[in-house]
Amino acid sequence: MDRRNFVKMAGVAAAAGATGCVGGGNGNGDGNGDGGNGDGNGDGGNGDGGNGGPASTEGQDGNYADMTGQDEVTIDTGAGQQGFKFDPADVTIDAGTTVRWVWTGEGGQHNVVEADGEEPLDDPSFESELIAEEGHEYSYTFEESGTFDYVCSVHINQGMIGSVQVEGNGGGGNGDGGMEGNETDGGMNGGMEGNETDGSDGNESM
Repeated sequence: MDRRNFVKMAGVAAAAGATGCVGGGNGNGDGNGDGGNGDGNGDGGNGDGGNGGPASTEGQDGNYADMTGQDEVTIDTGAGQQGFKFDPADVTIDAGTTVRWVWTGEGGQHNVVEADGEEPLDDPSFESELIAEEGHEYSYTFEESGTFDYVCSVHINQGMIGSVQVEGNGGGGNGDGGMEGNETDGGMNGGMEGNETDGSDGNESM
């Protein structure tokens, strides 16, 4: 093959190659990548945080009592086999109810003092004296709603803790001042009576 024919054939091949590059490339790259439905239905913890009873303390051995509907309730102080418990430890009462802590005489000296969890408060709303005598009583009336923790300050490490959950609000007196306001209308009625007497006098003079 001479040089002239070689150049001619090379030119045809190059043209065919160029046509191939321009023509076909219809690649239908659908690319419908189903990129993971990721339902993610994670049941993230039901968190059944303490059914029934106050939330602030767990009480002792589940020793909880609903005492709503009573004007006065009693809690034994120095209960249990060793005398290091309140019984019941956690109670629910209505606002205005009086709680009486009664000493059993067991477990040595005890007291009742308001606490934050298991830490006695520096300025408690209620606090009894430290005493061991059987039959000793300490009472406190809970007027405000809320949960009030308390402890025996000398037996916290033995788990002598409790709480009072108070529901509702104490009754506030209903002012009857409006009735007195109505009584002042008597002055207006008196004036009308005066007018009537004036009218009578006028008719008689005529």
